[in-house]
Amino acid sequence: MTPIINDTITFTRSELEEILEKSLEKIFDRKLQNVAMKSDLVNFVTKEDLARIENNLQRQINATQSYLEEQMAEVVEEKTKNYRDDILTRLDDVMNQLEKTREDYLFVHHDIYKLEKRIKKLEQS
Repeated sequence: MTPIINDTITFTRSELEEILEKSLEKIFDRKLQNVAMKSDLVNFVTKEDLARIENNLQRQINATQSYLEEQMAEVVEEKTKNYRDDILTRLDDVMNQLEKTREDYLFVHHDIYKLEKRIKKLEQS
């Protein structure tokens, strides 16, 4: 068994106040370590910072969009030019064939005309 000590500890009022003050200081020091002070707020992002970041991002988005639009326009223009060149090349081939067909038609028509003329002469004789 452990002996029980019945000694009463007595403190004066000033000693109690001092002990209480030291205890409260320790408690408040611990609490204040977790509280942000005005000087600590320099490290945090403010509304102005967010607005500035948003403006910068918007400018970058607009610049990127403009660049992409220009690139797309160049690609579309190049493809359109190639397509137009292909069509015109094929049309040239078709026109050449049509011209040859007309020339052939004229020669054949002329030959038929001569033959008809000869047939009429033979029939008349």
